[in-house]
Amino acid sequence: MEIESAMVRIPPAMLAQLDVLQAEVQADPELYALIADRTGKVTRSGLVRLCLSRGMASVRGALRARGTEESKPTPKPTPKPARKPAKKTGRRRK
Repeated sequence: MEIESAMVRIPPAMLAQLDVLQAEVQADPELYALIADRTGKVTRSGLVRLCLSRGMASVRGALRARGTEESKPTPKPTPKPARKPAKKTGRRRK
């Protein structure tokens, strides 16, 4: 038995957080492509579904991580010199 629709009450504080998050998602092309509707808008219902499936903190973290990755160039790793492990000196105790 499938439920065709469900009504869920969302607290006003969470709605405010969703509205702020909605503006950030509009700027992110990857998430925008995931949840935009036919008219090209990010809706609250699409954002709620994404937050329920991934978690709101995870979505926020992904948006913030992408924002910092684009602004900061990634440093190239410097090769470390190869070292041989130090030999142990001394006798083993029994």
